[in-house]
Amino acid sequence: MSKDRSNELRELFKHSKFATGVYAELKVFDLLRNHGFLVFRHPHSATPDLWAWRNGVLYLIEVKSTFRTSLTINPAQVECIRSMLQFFANTTIPAVGFVVVYFVLYDEFGVKKIDPIGDNIVTVGLGDHDPELPL
Repeated sequence: MSKDRSNELRELFKHSKFATGVYAELKVFDLLRNHGFLVFRHPHSATPDLWAWRNGVLYLIEVKSTFRTSLTINPAQVECIRSMLQFFANTTIPAVGFVVVYFVLYDEFGVKKIDPIGDNIVTVGLGDHDPELPL
């Protein structure tokens, strides 16, 4: 990315982490919808940002944004997704969880799948991808 574009993005988003986060959520929302997902944006901080449905599977997606090349996710947010995955494991609804990070300066996404019985420490880096999520 050019230095001018980098400075332009920093200036645009520096005053509001909220604006950066909403921009990233809406960008993921549109990309998923364009790939055939039914997507619901849940704007409350206690649950995943996006809930998506495709081919009989529920996707629970936490969306973050950063100006860095990696981001460690708040363990409480990972635990929220893990506990929801454990709940859905006891139902007839197959569910998977993901953390998606928008790397603002690179205009790219990193994606990590959440293991329902794994660790609450999840770091997403530029270049991390998962074939289940078309980002």
